[in-house]
Amino acid sequence: MKLNAVRDRTAVENKNSTWYKKWNLTCLDTGRVYGTMIFNSYHEKNFSVFINSNVHPELGCSKYGTFSDRAEALVWARSHIEKLSEPTVLDIKEAIDRAKDARRCAEMSDDFAYTNGKIARWDRIIHELEEMLINRLF
Repeated sequence: MKLNAVRDRTAVENKNSTWYKKWNLTCLDTGRVYGTMIFNSYHEKNFSVFINSNVHPELGCSKYGTFSDRAEALVWARSHIEKLSEPTVLDIKEAIDRAKDARRCAEMSDDFAYTNGKIARWDRIIHELEEMLINRLF
């Protein structure tokens, strides 16, 4: 797998900033984004790596690590990304339950959850996961 760290220019706080930068960890073969790497000069260990969930990228990270060196961070990310396996039916069902719980929490805790798009986002994620489950079963 050829992993590339593609700079996310939309995530830079303060244009031309040297103290905060973000890269998307992307596979060159498939174009799939597997996670993010963030540089923050205010921390002792400057590089943080977040590996996305193997079920759905919007469900948060499954692995997290902090490093002093960019090369060390990329080696760690590559080793964990290569270990990611295809999600099982049980993984997808658990992800659907987590997404439904998050939708209920958003609905109860935010008076504007319908107007600000939180409910629509969770509904979209649940729908995508249910389609993934159906395709996996049949």
